[in-house]
Amino acid sequence: MLTDDQRLAASVYSGWFFLIAICFNLLWGYASSNGRLLSAHDHDAGLAQVISARYRWGPILYFVAFALALVSAPASLALNLLLAIYFALPRETRILSKLPGRRA
Repeated sequence: MLTDDQRLAASVYSGWFFLIAICFNLLWGYASSNGRLLSAHDHDAGLAQVISARYRWGPILYFVAFALALVSAPASLALNLLLAIYFALPRETRILSKLPGRRA
């Protein structure tokens, strides 16, 4: 049986990831809109759209992990681990390697 302290710790842990995901998406949205802070080549190649699509669900999934922490701390931590693995896997390198003059 989990204690209230364990649920609180898992909620705080997941809550921070949720806030970080929101801030990241806001920052990425600013950086990638109209190629503002990306090279024109990367923006035109669709790299921004691929990255945006990948991270679009981050805040929602981290909120699910936060809500799950109120019910089951181990399940919430497992979901956070799975999300960390998912976001750490390099998928954009396939697109970068297809760009002329680029090596991933």
